[in-house]
Parts: sequence; C-alpha cells; structure tokens
Amino acid sequence: MERMRKVQDYEESRVDKGHAELLSAIHSNGWEVSRPQDVVQFSQRLNAHASANTEARFYETILSRLYFRHLPDRYDSIPTAHVETFQWLFSEDIPVGSKAHWNSFPTWVQESNSEIYWIAGKPGSGKSTLMKYLYHHHSLSALLEQWTQGKPLTKAGFYFWNSGSAMQMSHLGLLQALVHACGSDDMNALIAAMPERWQEYVAYGGGVEPFQESELRRIFRNIISDESRRFFFLIDGLDEFSGEPREIINFVLDTVRPNVKICVASRPWIPFEDAFQQRPSLLLQWLTHRDIVTYVTEHFHENEHFVRLRACYPAESQTLIPKIVEKASGVFLWVYLVVQSLLEGLSNADRMSDLQARLAALPSDLEALFDVILARLRPTGRLQPNYYEQACETFRLLRAYREAPRHILGGGGNPTLLALYFADDPDTTSSFRAAFSPMGKAEICQKTEQMRRRIKARSGGLLEMQRASLVDDQDEEDMDIVTIYDHTVSYLHRTARDYMESEEIWQTVLEASGYAAFPCDKRWANAHLWLQKTSPRIFSSAVQAVESEYRCLDIAITIQERTGVFQQDYLEEVLRATARDYGIKRSPHAVVEDYRIMTEQVRVSTSPVADGAASDHAGSITQKAKKEVALRPKPPSAKKGQHKRRRWFSIRKLLGNP
Repeated sequence: MERMRKVQDYEESRVDKGHAELLSAIHSNGWEVSRPQDVVQFSQRLNAHASANTEARFYETILSRLYFRHLPDRYDSIPTAHVETFQWLFSEDIPVGSKAHWNSFPTWVQESNSEIYWIAGKPGSGKSTLMKYLYHHHSLSALLEQWTQGKPLTKAGFYFWNSGSAMQMSHLGLLQALVHACGSDDMNALIAAMPERWQEYVAYGGGVEPFQESELRRIFRNIISDESRRFFFLIDGLDEFSGEPREIINFVLDTVRPNVKICVASRPWIPFEDAFQQRPSLLLQWLTHRDIVTYVTEHFHENEHFVRLRACYPAESQTLIPKIVEKASGVFLWVYLVVQSLLEGLSNADRMSDLQARLAALPSDLEALFDVILARLRPTGRLQPNYYEQACETFRLLRAYREAPRHILGGGGNPTLLALYFADDPDTTSSFRAAFSPMGKAEICQKTEQMRRRIKARSGGLLEMQRASLVDDQDEEDMDIVTIYDHTVSYLHRTARDYMESEEIWQTVLEASGYAAFPCDKRWANAHLWLQKTSPRIFSSAVQAVESEYRCLDIAITIQERTGVFQQDYLEEVLRATARDYGIKRSPHAVVEDYRIMTEQVRVSTSPVADGAASDHAGSITQKAKKEVALRPKPPSAKKGQHKRRRWFSIRKLLGNP
C-alpha cells in the first residue's frame, strides 16, 4: 500500500516536471505558433516527452508486477548482528579462538577470477544474521568499488525462507526479487531486457501480464549479460529452497560470469558441499568463538543481579562464561536460549551454584534443548495444564495458516498478531455478531499486546513476534497504526519449527489439543471475518476490501472441501461488506464459482508447464469465464451517480470480472 502511494506520487511529480520543461522550452526558445519551424520543434519536443512518459509508465508497471507482498519480510525478521560481532569477516586475520582455516572474504570480493563464495554453517549458527550484516556493511561497499573499477554496480539480495509464503521459498520469487532489484537501478536496462513486452505495451497497452518463470530466466540472463555493468548477488538459505538442491545449485552456477559475484549461504548438506567446497568458503561455527564470548559477556554484565553475584563470587563467575561458550559449539541459537534461561534464573535470585547447576543440566545438542523446553511446557513441568493445551492450539493454528491452500493471494506466510488474537477465540461464530466498525489504534494496541503476552507466557520462547521490539521497547504512541497492525507471529527459528512439527512431537501436540475436535479451519474463518469487519479505515480501499474477501472465500472453500458442507451463512455475512460499501448484491454460490475460475487462471499462469499448453488451458478457462459474464448483474445505472459506477467497475475488475 505504501509502495503504491509512492508510485503514484512519482507519477504525479514526473508529469508536473515534464509540463514545466515544455513550458520552459517554449519561453527560452521564444517559439511562436505563427512560425512553422517553431511548431515543428515544439512537436518534436512534445513527442519526445510523450515517449518518455510511455517508458516511465511501462517501467513503473513492470516494477509493480515484479514486487510481491512478502518480499522484504524475511530480511526484516532476521536479527541484527550483536555489537562487535562478525567484524572478523572483513579482516585478513584469523578470528581469535577459531578452529579452522577460511578463505578471506575481502580477498574474494576484489579478485577478478573468483565468482562464488559459500558461507556454510550448521543449524542455528547465525548464517542469516551474518548475511544481513555483510550485505549492508560499509566495508563491502568499499571492496566492491575496487572490484568494479568505476563500472556501474547493481547489488541485490534474496533470503529464502521455508517458514514464509510460497514466493519466499521458490525459484519464481528469487527471480522476481533479483530482476526487480536490477531494474530498480536501471530503467533502460530493464526495458531492454524484455523487448517483447515493451513492443506489446507501445502497440496496444499490453505486456503487463504476470510473469512466468521461463520468461524471468530469459530476462535475468539478458540483464546480467551486460558486460558494461557489475553485479553482486547475495542469496541466503539455499537449504530453505522449496525445490531440489540441484535446481538452485544449477541456477547459481549458470549465473556465473566475469562481471558477476555471488555470495551464497546454506547448511553444509552434501549437494552443496559437492558444488561449492572447492570454491572460496567458510564454516561459520568454527569462526564465532570470540563473537559468542562478546554476546554472553555483554548480556551478563548488563544484568544487575549478575553484577552483584560476581562481586560476591568472583572466581565462580569467571568460569561460567567460558563453560557456556565451550558447550555452545558455535551455535548462536543455543547460546540465545541458554542465556535467556540463565537470565531467568538470575531474576529468580539464583545463586552462582544454581546457575552452574542449571547450565550443567541443559544439553549441548539443540534438539535435546528443545526437548527440555517442551518438557517445561507440559503440565508436569512448570505451566498450568490449560496453558500447555493453549500452546499446542497456537502451534496448530500457525501450521494451518501456513499450509492453507491460498488460491489467489498465495500460500504460506505467518499470521499477524491481531489475526491470531481473533483465531485464539474459542467461539468460532463471534464474528457474526461483530459490527462493521473499524478499530482504532488504542483497540488494536490492546488486542495485540494481550496476544503477545499470552504467546510469551505459553510458548516457552519457541515463538516470537516479528518487530516485537517495537512493542517491548517503544511507546505505542510513537508507532503508526500500520506498524502495529502488521506485527506477525512465527517460530523463533527454522530449527524450532522443524522440531515441533516432526512426526513424534506433532503427535503430542495433536493429542494435547484434541486432534480433530480442535476446529483450526473454523477458527481462521472466524478470524478472517473479524478482520474484514473491523479493519482500520486506512485499509478501506477497494484493494484491501477484495483481499479481505479473498481470504474469507479461501477458508470457506477449504472448509467445504473438507466437510462437504457449503458455508452459506458464513459467505452471506462476508458478502454483506461488499453490499454495504459498493451496493452490489451477489449470491454466495455465484461468487464461489467466480472465485474458482480465477483460481484456475492463476494456477495456469504460474504453472511450470510449457507455455503452449498453458495458453491452451487458459483459453478454455477464458471461454468458461465469458459464459459466466451473461449471468452476472448489470452495473448500476449512471443515473445513480458516476462516482458509485466507477467504484463498482473498480471492485468488479479487482474481483476478476472482465
């Protein structure tokens, strides 16, 4: 939404600037309409201005097509590196306490005959945090400047995330992100890379349909084949790619060119070792000894309880930190969880001997540590019986949301804190009684804060709120309503999700939450309807209205497919919103049928099948869609107001009607 506003502002400022330039040319050249040569020159200038406008409109349209909703989410969710950690990466010296040789990253960046650098590390070692750190580090900019030798540079990054949406873990998402970044740097290069689309746009306003993966591959190759430019790509989480490892490996290897450098990160799986181990690389867990010492030391020294204990037991306190570092084996996630446990002990007035015992009782293996955390969540541990049950319900809600078959908006992703608040309501029909009344900032803050505290008290630290620092450390008055509204909930780390959703552990989650008796789908249906009715006024545009309706249609169709029962009452309540805002009355059956047609069109347009086969299938769908047009209601008469008519056509187009 913010991006669309910026695009609109850009368009308006560009048009105003063009008009000003034309007026300036008329005055500075003294053109007169009575002189034919002046008319010719003005006509030439006007044509050039119109051509530039056409290019700019096409460029912004294509950038908007390439951008997708969840593009920045993974980057935003990665923790920022702790102060004074990872500084060794831009040094030629071997990090203090490291156990292995590594290839110098600065040397690799400056070398002209080395294209790939591989950062490997075991789960939880901090690979994504390191990648985020290096991408924006000023030293990287300086090194790249030396490598480019004055040639234009394009820098782009992509962070695979298999806990996110389908686009965040797919080849299509990677290509759209990289082409978008390359195009954002150079309008002419982007237009030149897709000549067919540009010709269609000039000829009849075409060329703006969704991209297919095969086309994006060609466009990407066209862009990076420009030897007058240099390209630096960072691709994190190759092991979180949804396809086969060989597919993403082949993409990396095919991208290699003398004018391209690629830094990739992954777990040290055998396919990645075979592909990259002969290239410059590092194994992260062998290089972070000093970083972990810094992290643990600062957290303890900032804790007033530890400072007092250290004064009373100086000898014992000096041994605690080295024991933590040794036991961590280079896994930052383990360190984070253990430090939180020890800080909790300090808050409970643990003695130094208690802290030593607590540390000794915690296993050094990350999965075994998750076992301990989960044991504390169970009724036999520290939580009340209903707390454990509620935690398991939350785990199921998160998985159901991520795996829901999103037909139009795309599957996957993590729910907002506010959406989870409504899904947490045991009354799955409460939304039917809700009024169509947008929430204000104070109400949203109250609900999100309540849900944040419930999750924190019940999840044992396995779940976290993205941008939670805004809630914890910043006054709510300093936050805009969009920021509060968009807080999301996810697992602390991929390893935590993999552990909880492993076959053995998931069975305990199902058992604690009542197996099929827990109505995940109906909980989410209730939540989506609540959001449709109460979204704040800043989201009241037609686009937001349609997106909200789509989510409700998705879950209604899902419930019907799983139960065989058409959700008549629910859909009627959903459609009341459109009837209220746009004066359009539609039957639930007709809307569901329209939605299924659009779903099939989206599926075909993004299918990896051959272009010809996709076109043939899309053609049959289009014919079916045309037959549906005759059955749809005619638009409101112009006599009822041109404004209402325009709104009706807008929402009609957004709903996929011809």
